[in-house]
Amino acid sequence: MSNIELFESALQLSYPWKIKEIHFETHCKHLHIHIDIEPIFLICSELILLDKELMTRQPHNFFKYPCFIHWEIPRIITLEGELIKGEHFGVKPQKKLNVS
Repeated sequence: MSNIELFESALQLSYPWKIKEIHFETHCKHLHIHIDIEPIFLICSELILLDKELMTRQPHNFFKYPCFIHWEIPRIITLEGELIKGEHFGVKPQKKLNVS
């Protein structure tokens, strides 16, 4: 199992979310996990991707190290002009880590 697979499992990530990058800051002992959404998910003839809103949370520690999760929530406009966030489609990362 790769590091990415391990963290995706611990975070309970599922399509369309995936881990883009994992890095550990040795000077302050912080773990940073960057999550991205599959671009194909954002393609639809009835929706227009406006931009993405950056989110950062520190839900738990991972193996006693502070873990910061970074992701971008897509902001989408419907053809009717309604602004909605991608999380309203049920496409937000899971809330908690399973490993402490």
